[in-house]
Amino acid sequence: MEDLGELVKSGRARAIGCSNYAAWRLAKSNLHAEELSLPRFATIQREYNFLTRGAESELIDACRHYGVTLIPYFPLASGLLWRGTLLGKERFRASAISLPAQVKRAEAMLDRLQSFAKDSDHSLGELRSPG
Repeated sequence: MEDLGELVKSGRARAIGCSNYAAWRLAKSNLHAEELSLPRFATIQREYNFLTRGAESELIDACRHYGVTLIPYFPLASGLLWRGTLLGKERFRASAISLPAQVKRAEAMLDRLQSFAKDSDHSLGELRSPG
């Protein structure tokens, strides 16, 4: 935290962030920074999408409490949640032998989401996670 804080104090960075920290580690790091009057983490990057929702268990609450912005990566589950020609299920079936379970899970989730969207007079793109 001291080294990252020096980047902010010297003007070489506006803010600092972390990636894939557990909620307890984010909290511990920011408390340590506060104790030493250092800049705290402003952002955290974490995989978060309709299939990978682990951030909801504690991390999102920690982010709210500490004013940290969550930057999700793989919001389309590496393309599994998009039925397009470039990143759709055919590409994954052809290129990733280890993904059949994820492809089936993504297809089932998409079917449920499309049904829900249709029943509520919304497009799939208009749906968002609560919170």
